[in-house]
Amino acid sequence: GMAKWVHQKCGHLGEKATYRWAEIREMHIPLHLIKTVILQCPICQHAHQRSVP
Repeated sequence: GMAKWVHQKCGHLGEKATYRWAEIREMHIPLHLIKTVILQCPICQHAHQRSVP
């Protein structure tokens, strides 16, 4: 949905940056939806696994 699209458009940034990106563009997406999208995003999960020792 919209939360997934916003997450991809803003460049796979974190929760707060994605939320701010949407708010600046007057797209009011609840933070819990953004968190869910990020947890389900294979690109972000792969990047997170690489950054954790």
